[in-house]
Amino acid sequence: MGAISGRASDTAMRAITTFGEHIGLVFQIVDDLLDVEGTPELSGKRTRKDASAGKITYPAVLGIEGSRSEVRRLTESAFNVLDALGDRAAPLRELASALAKRTG
Repeated sequence: MGAISGRASDTAMRAITTFGEHIGLVFQIVDDLLDVEGTPELSGKRTRKDASAGKITYPAVLGIEGSRSEVRRLTESAFNVLDALGDRAAPLRELASALAKRTG
């Protein structure tokens, strides 16, 4: 919304859109990993509920290490698309790093 409101260029919009797609997947994969590996105390919610509900998750398909690798790949890719925005993208890089490393 900020990019739209600020009338970002087409290049900036493409970068921000791609960043959002990548970081959205990072959020989901980390959430899936926390459900498998986390504790209710750290995550603030019940864990291990996805498997018991029969949900298809990243760890179920890629495994734990494969899911972690995908988080790293997507985070790096998100950083790379932000290069088009230069230093103005520093807060988005910080957000991406925090989401990739979150524990709860």
